[in-house]
Amino acid sequence: KESWNISEPFFTVGLYCFIFGEIGNAVHHSLLAQLRPREGIQRHTLPVGGLFKYLTMPHYFFELLTWFG
Repeated sequence: KESWNISEPFFTVGLYCFIFGEIGNAVHHSLLAQLRPREGIQRHTLPVGGLFKYLTMPHYFFELLTWFG
């Protein structure tokens, strides 16, 4: 029976990818939640901040990174 060794590089890289992906996903979902209309105001705005400057959907990028990890 083979068990995972925490000192193995694959485990360490996977763990860091998972943690970084979860944090990035939470940050970008928080930015999107701030765009929700409040008090009946209906307007469309583009998200700003984080990686929205470089990616259309960074929350999906971080989701993939999490699954990769």
